[in-house]
Amino acid sequence: MFFTGSLSGFAVSQAAELLIKNFHDPDEVSNRASIVTLLTELIDASRGATHDASVSAVSSSPLAASKDALLGLLIVSMKAPATRLPALHGLNALVRTPKLVADDEIGYIVLEISELLSGVPDEVEDVTYGISLEFVLVD
Repeated sequence: MFFTGSLSGFAVSQAAELLIKNFHDPDEVSNRASIVTLLTELIDASRGATHDASVSAVSSSPLAASKDALLGLLIVSMKAPATRLPALHGLNALVRTPKLVADDEIGYIVLEISELLSGVPDEVEDVTYGISLEFVLVD
């Protein structure tokens, strides 16, 4: 079982690195919304790997090494209309992953979302209609 967990964690971390690399590739600009959606699905799927109590909190997440790159990518994606909705879902998934995001990083995410929501009302209304963001702090 340990080997399976290590192998799946390695696969998740490699997939995250590849998706982050593809996001930054200028030839993949038209695919950024899909890449952010895939990253969000990857974050959601890897959430189960962090519930093992026998492993230390932060190191148990296969996304711990890519956390800063993921956070930056999702914040940047939130500012572009084409990637805004998947980025908001990605930030939600990132925050809901137990013990992956620190309290000060959650504050930064809230600040960035607040700035987005205080922007031009018409622009925000079109994108955020029907979205419910529930950030759950998990101890």
